Amino acid sequence: MPQHQLEFSVGFDAITGAREYQEDSMCVWPSAGEPAGGGSSRLLLVLADGMGGHVSGETASKIACGEIVRHSSE
Repeated sequence: MPQHQLEFSVGFDAITGAREYQEDSMCVWPSAGEPAGGGSSRLLLVLADGMGGHVSGETASKIACGEIVRHSSE
């Protein structure tokens, strides 16, 4: 049986509200052009809320995304 390759594109947009910056983060694994581990057909999309107004919310959301992807791709 022939295998089909899934093609996708991802966009991210957010309303900044009262702040001039956005603290939310998102990531996709595998990244475009990167094969999934072991030939798997897995796709992982992560969205982390940066808890706007809290100290280093943007850093926390980036770490959360990265750690979820790292843990899931092992």
